[in-house]
Amino acid sequence: MHLLYILKEVDNEPHGILLISALLKQEGDHRVSLVVVTEEDPVEAAMRLQPDVVGYTVYTGTQHYYTDLNRQIKARLPHILSVFGGPHPTFFPEMINEEGVDAICLGEGEYAVLELMNALQNGDPIDHIPNWWIKRDGQIIRNGLRPLLTPEELDALPFADRELLYEAHPASKANKIRPFITRDVPTTVRSVSTRLIPSSMMGKAVEPVAEAWTV
Repeated sequence: MHLLYILKEVDNEPHGILLISALLKQEGDHRVSLVVVTEEDPVEAAMRLQPDVVGYTVYTGTQHYYTDLNRQIKARLPHILSVFGGPHPTFFPEMINEEGVDAICLGEGEYAVLELMNALQNGDPIDHIPNWWIKRDGQIIRNGLRPLLTPEELDALPFADRELLYEAHPASKANKIRPFITRDVPTTVRSVSTRLIPSSMMGKAVEPVAEAWTV
C-alpha cells in the first residue's frame, strides 16, 4: 500500500511522520511518500503519485488548511482514504465530522498506522483498529486507545526515515534540522495529555540518539 503524507512547510523535523515511515518500511511491504507544499503543488503530486492513503499531521491552527486541501485532493481522487493525526484531532476528535475526513488517529500513531495499512493491504476491515475513529456512510466508529508504548518499546522503534524528508525537502539536509527529543515523560503526564504526546516525541534512550546524530 502507498501512503502519501502532505506537509504544509518544514519549520522543524516532522519526526512523527519519519518514524511512521521507517516502521512501515521495516514491518510491512508499504511505500511512503512525502510532499512539502513549499516544494511541490500537493494536488498535482497526489495525481502523479496515485496513493492509496493520504495523511496529514495536524496542529491546531493548521486544521482548516489541511481539510481544505484534502477536499481538493478527494475531488480529483475520490477513492483515496484520507487520515488525520497529530495534536489537533487528538484534542478535537470532532474533526472527524469535517467533509472529506475519513479517519482520525488519536494519540500514538506508529503502530496504529501500521495496523491500518496492513489491514488495507490484506483486504481486512479497518473499523475496529485501536486509536482510530473511522467515518463510514455518515456513521462514526469510535475505537478506544491502545496501551501507551513502554520505554523498551520506544527504544525498539526504528530510527526516523530522514531520507524521506531530504528527498522531499533538500534544504533540510543542508540545514541539518535537529529533532526535539525527550525521554521518560511520566505516565501520569502522558495520561493527562490524553495521549497527545506521541511515542516519537518520547524518543529513544540518549546514547543511541546521540550516536545516530554524530557527524
